[in-house]
Amino acid sequence: MTASPALSLFLRRASRWLAALMALAVMGFATAAALMFFWVLPNIGEHRDTVANLMSRALGQRVTLEAVSGVWQQTRPEFSLRGVRLYDRQGRPTLYLPDLEATFSWRSLLLLEPRFARIELQGLVLGVRRARDGHFYVGGIPINPAAPDSGFSNWLLRQGQVHAGGVTLTWLDEVRDAPPLILTGVDFTLTNVRWSHRVQLRAIPPASLAQPVQIVAKLRALRVDELESWNGTVDANVAGVSFSHLAAWLALPYQPQQGQGVLNMQFEVARGALAGVTTGFDLHDIEAKLGDDLPPVRLTQVRGQARWQHGPDGYRVTFDRAAGNRCCRACRWKRPCARGCRPCGRKAVSTSCDLAGMARSRAWITSALRPVSVALVWPRSTISRACPI
Repeated sequence: MTASPALSLFLRRASRWLAALMALAVMGFATAAALMFFWVLPNIGEHRDTVANLMSRALGQRVTLEAVSGVWQQTRPEFSLRGVRLYDRQGRPTLYLPDLEATFSWRSLLLLEPRFARIELQGLVLGVRRARDGHFYVGGIPINPAAPDSGFSNWLLRQGQVHAGGVTLTWLDEVRDAPPLILTGVDFTLTNVRWSHRVQLRAIPPASLAQPVQIVAKLRALRVDELESWNGTVDANVAGVSFSHLAAWLALPYQPQQGQGVLNMQFEVARGALAGVTTGFDLHDIEAKLGDDLPPVRLTQVRGQARWQHGPDGYRVTFDRAAGNRCCRACRWKRPCARGCRPCGRKAVSTSCDLAGMARSRAWITSALRPVSVALVWPRSTISRACPI
């Protein structure tokens, strides 16, 4: 079977047009690369204002530069920007980047917008603030994708990879009126692949508060400027948490007033809102109150997994594989004390229940949690010689 003459003619012409387009694309790329190598890079320092205007147009915010330079590395140019300042709509400086290294992405020629395969930031000193209206700001830049001054954060989400090392971060919570929390040695990496965004962060809090914190976020958004399109998970791991110090910056339901331990948390994000939290915990020397009119619960150790979930009928809290050892009745903790007390060794174990063994009865714990409208789940639960509180 042979193709008709008309179809053969069409295929020959189409192949010629395709070859011509490919040749034009190659010539265009070669011309752009030659211009970049022989003219742009050697003279880029003289066009600082032009580079600043291009960045201002891409970010939707005014940008100024103190200096700019460039070199050719392997198959693409690299730019070094010094003294990058961003301004808000009122003309006030909001963010200062002392040193920014950027590897050029050839996609910029197709998209007519500055795009970079990698951005490197070093030695930053940033402030992260939660304002009284509940919005978050990084160095004065709102991180709400829908905010009018969020052009810089949206632009970062369109780059290949952003890395910031050796950062000093100050957290200020105006809602809680808490003292500043300073995190040192912050290492931040943002990787963007189409609609997927991965964030890796490591930070060192004060030694009295916790050991280094590690956070990994895997998020997906079809449109970064629409909050409802964001979905994914955020995993946070921290050891050596001191609850007596943590209370100044974080308030959790029935958070222990005393004690320390390990927390492995996963936050679920659906349509731009927090949909659930799963926490694995291994805590020691815990003291917590489950109600204003109830005595404190004291345990030498409690471990297991808890899950908080937001559903159509309200909030739901479940505990799975939770087990706790009660402290000595006289000396408070499960250790030999001055009174000669010995650890009782009795344990409360739950295969799948809510704080089983930590209260005298289900009615007691239910009444304690009722003020926050938590739906309790009490499936199969076993209590092995639970110590009375």
